[in-house]
Parts: sequence; C-alpha cells; structure tokens
Amino acid sequence: MIVRRRSYFDLFIVLLCVTMLGVGGAIYAINYIPNPISEPEPPPAPAPALTPTQSPTPTQSPTPTLSPTPTLTPTTSAPSLTPTLTPTTSAPSPTTATISATSGAVGDSIVVGGAGFEANGTIAIKYDGETVATATADGNGIFWAAFTVPAGKSGDHVVIVTDGTNMERFNFTVEPTPLPDVEIQSVILPSDARNLMWVTYYTTLKIVNNESVDITVDWQAHSSATGNFDSGTVIVPKRSYKEIKRYYSYDTAGQLQIIYKIFYEGTELDSWSGTMVVVP
Repeated sequence: MIVRRRSYFDLFIVLLCVTMLGVGGAIYAINYIPNPISEPEPPPAPAPALTPTQSPTPTQSPTPTLSPTPTLTPTTSAPSLTPTLTPTTSAPSPTTATISATSGAVGDSIVVGGAGFEANGTIAIKYDGETVATATADGNGIFWAAFTVPAGKSGDHVVIVTDGTNMERFNFTVEPTPLPDVEIQSVILPSDARNLMWVTYYTTLKIVNNESVDITVDWQAHSSATGNFDSGTVIVPKRSYKEIKRYYSYDTAGQLQIIYKIFYEGTELDSWSGTMVVVP
C-alpha cells in the first residue's frame, strides 16, 4: 500500500490557524487536515511464465593425445666397420668324380669319370696304389676311363683318381667269389733218382687255370721222408697252364711218397700224390 505524505500547504494552514486563532485553531486545523488516504495497492504483476529450456547434454572433452617423440634422422650414414674382401683371382672349380660301382668281383669292368680336373691333363686311375688305367681330360677337365678289377684278395680296396694335383678317392670292395677252377693236371717225377748228394733230379708240376682271369695260387711239396721241403707262389694265366720245374737231390734210398698241393687265398684247391723210388 502507498501512503501520501503531508504537503507544504498543509503546514501553512496549521501555522495560519495558530497565528489567528491560537491553540484551538491549531488543533482544529490539524483535525481539519485530512489523513492521508491510502490508495489501493495495485495488484502485483503476474510473474512471467517460464518456458522450460532443455539443458544441453554436456559434451565430453576429448582426451588429449600425446605428440610422438620426433625421430632424429642422421644426415649421413655411419661407415661400415666390416671390410669387404674382393678376391684378386677366382677360386678354382672343385673336382668331382664318379665310379660305376663300389663293389664287385675280380675281373669286373669298372668305369670312372670326372670333371674339374686339369684341362687336357693325364688322369691316372690307381687300384691299391697301382695304376690300372689312364685317360686324357678334355679342355674342360672332363674324362672317362675303365679298368678291370685285378686278381687279389677279397675285401676292401682303394681306387684313386688323380691328375697329379687334384685327387678323388673311392673305397672298393671285392666280393668273395667261389673258388677258382684251378687244378693240378700232372706231376712228373724222376725215374732214375739215386741217393747221391751231388746229383740233382728235376720234378715238373703242371697247374691248369680254367677261369677267364689270371689266378694266383700257392703251391707246396711234401715228402714222406723229410716232410715239407719246397713251396712257392705262381700266377697261372687265364684259360692256360703253368709248369713249375724244380731240381732236387735225395739222400735216402727207397720208396718216397711225394705230395703236391695248391692253395687259393689260404684255401686248398687241389692236391696230387705219387711214389718215387730212389736207388741206393
């Protein structure tokens, strides 16, 4: 509510009544002056309607990303500490060699070939250290050669191919073979032997070889009077024979039994026995 205040005119009336009428006039003037009239308070203005506004959805602040550490790139590369070796001459090509078989029997034909050997050089093929064949390499060091397995003991042997500088080695096994067909064909004994120490008489032993290769045999002579009195080794040619003639003197008169035996690699192949009369 709003209250109106007393004006200056009201105060003038009060003073005039006091002057003219005294105290009573002052009281009259005061009562005469109307009280302030209360003016009705205007109704309050209606509050403005509030339109609800939707609060914005808060947005999540982005997670800061770390900047990568810069990589320093050298302007010049470090020198290599490993030296590079440059050969002054090319390495010689290695030699190679082949053999048609690493085992076989006596008399078998074996072929050997190779490459990388001395150009136009002479190639030697050795069997247990003995040269059994030779060949001439071509301009590229390539060669071929063949050799026959020589007679000898069965078992392990060594084949070497060499041009004097380069060498290739093979192990070769000679397989055991059946006993060769070798026999004593005949023995000729003296018919007029006497027991004279200064007189000698010959005896002939004939051995026949029916094989296609040469065969080496051992022979032995035995007497009933003196026991083993002579022995030796002989090579009998293939498909041929070998005669062994020996001279002896006899110091015992009477009938003597003579025995001959032949052996191949320690195995007896054949034997012969006969009787000889020594005249006193």
